[in-house]
Amino acid sequence: MPVEPASPPAGPRVLDLYFDFDRGISFRHPGALVSVLETAARSRPTSVRVTGVRGAHLLSNGTLLEESDGIGERRAQEVARLLEGAGLDAVVEIDWADGKSEADGVDDWQSRRVTVVVTP
Repeated sequence: MPVEPASPPAGPRVLDLYFDFDRGISFRHPGALVSVLETAARSRPTSVRVTGVRGAHLLSNGTLLEESDGIGERRAQEVARLLEGAGLDAVVEIDWADGKSEADGVDDWQSRRVTVVVTP
């Protein structure tokens, strides 16, 4: 009996790529980028939004440690270029944000990210 291909996921898919402090793409990111491409291929997206976030960390002494200005934008552009270069067939919108408001001293590493939203 032949196996039918899985239907594309319904609704937007959100995928996060996490980064080292003040760094861009590294050797640990190819798997996440391939996952974005595979998700896009299955869902035939109408749009892809790439949002880079500048991270911040609240230290135990109350000091707020922030990444460099513009790092969120640079990450978003880098991820978008790589996805487009790998053959992503969708309109890619680029956005960036400051994660300062997310800093609470707990799991602050998650603010150093690029979020990719794939909308079918």
